[in-house]
Amino acid sequence: MNKLSNSFSVSRIALMWQYYSRWIYIQAIIYAAITVLVYLVSLWASESEIFFLLLGSTGQSLLGILFYLGAIIFAIPVNRQAEIMLPSSVAEKSTFYLGYTFVAVPLFLLAVWALCNGIGSIFSPNGNVQALYNGMLSEITQLSGMPVASSLLSFNNIVSAMLIASGTLFAVLTAHRQRLLLGIAGAAAAYFVETIITLAALAIALVPVFREIVANPAVASNLNEEVPAKILSSLPYASVITAALVVIVVIFIVRTLRGRTA
Repeated sequence: MNKLSNSFSVSRIALMWQYYSRWIYIQAIIYAAITVLVYLVSLWASESEIFFLLLGSTGQSLLGILFYLGAIIFAIPVNRQAEIMLPSSVAEKSTFYLGYTFVAVPLFLLAVWALCNGIGSIFSPNGNVQALYNGMLSEITQLSGMPVASSLLSFNNIVSAMLIASGTLFAVLTAHRQRLLLGIAGAAAAYFVETIITLAALAIALVPVFREIVANPAVASNLNEEVPAKILSSLPYASVITAALVVIVVIFIVRTLRGRTA
């Protein structure tokens, strides 16, 4: 491995793609089929607002899980030694694994989802189920007139998803046996950590409100606007901590690949 040139080589990344290509194509077919199914179920439920919101949120969560477990594909090849000996540098392997996990998988899911919504909108007034879902969600959460809060929520969702996906990738790359199960366990562990961060941030933001209610229960009816504001104020703290953890996990992933390449 020491004979590798120091220059970054796209062709060596292509060799890695070729090594995993069989399983990547299978994953793409499965992911596309699930995405289309989620869309069709959401479209079928779009006539009922409550039913649509219930199935819509479930479908969005399912698509999120597909992203979280995207890196599980690297646990399938059984010849781990051949995988380690792939003629690629640390930078090339890092680019491939991280690029696939953080860029290729979500872009593929978004492309299939957007294609479904685009085609569906041609044949049905409710065909753009994503726009319909976003509209209903904005009406419920009252975020349509709060672009900053909406952006903070979106950023928090992105970094949270990246943390869980990076947990899957880290577990798969470090495990020697039972890599598939440990990859799922890595995602579950990262999800648990992300939940703790969110709950801790919410608790810190809402403690003053609860203290005020305990001191004067009569003010509880006047806190309808203060509580949502406090919840939104906790998002930056949760997002920064989660983003920092993503960076830390990525550093550990790169160090793992460096140890395997040395």
